[in-house]
Amino acid sequence: MTLPILVFGEEELADLVRVGVPLPDHLVSIGNPRVPWAEREPGTRVRPEFRPRFRSILRLSFQDATERSHLRHPFLARIPEVRDARRVVAFWRRTRREASGYVVHCWAGVSRSTAAALALLYLETGSEAEAVRRLREVRPQALPNLRFVRCFDRILGSRLEAEAKVMQDSRIADFARELASLMEELPVVQDAEPVEEES
Repeated sequence: MTLPILVFGEEELADLVRVGVPLPDHLVSIGNPRVPWAEREPGTRVRPEFRPRFRSILRLSFQDATERSHLRHPFLARIPEVRDARRVVAFWRRTRREASGYVVHCWAGVSRSTAAALALLYLETGSEAEAVRRLREVRPQALPNLRFVRCFDRILGSRLEAEAKVMQDSRIADFARELASLMEELPVVQDAEPVEEES
């Protein structure tokens, strides 16, 4: 039997914890690295209300980017690495028998967390296609961070990146359709009649 794996944004998860919604008891918490010039930057620590709610917490810290050059301070950037993927896999292997399931969160619950959830779903099911199907079910807005997914492929010998690219292409096509639909709903602006200038 496979364990439930749920994905949320940080604020979304905080709201669920606050009102006491039943959740799986293990958490993968992904946030931003601390930076020396920002003492209390949001998203750089595990929220205090999460600690008593989860039996075990794995904390990862890296930015949501696929290349350092995409960030404002590339030399200080921390992006997903194989060591982060190894920590997720090791956490699953160490806790699988005791866990009631896993919650994964990052800031928005769209990119970093869905990449980790995709790997956990693959570990649970042994199938890339089934992992993608279940991720779409629990987090329809998923756009997994491809660099992080590639890190999991390197250590698991899986082909999750190819599946994640298909998922991204599908979401981009959905966005394009939604945008086209919204554009059709915009009122047509008639050109104003030209104003004749006096000579």
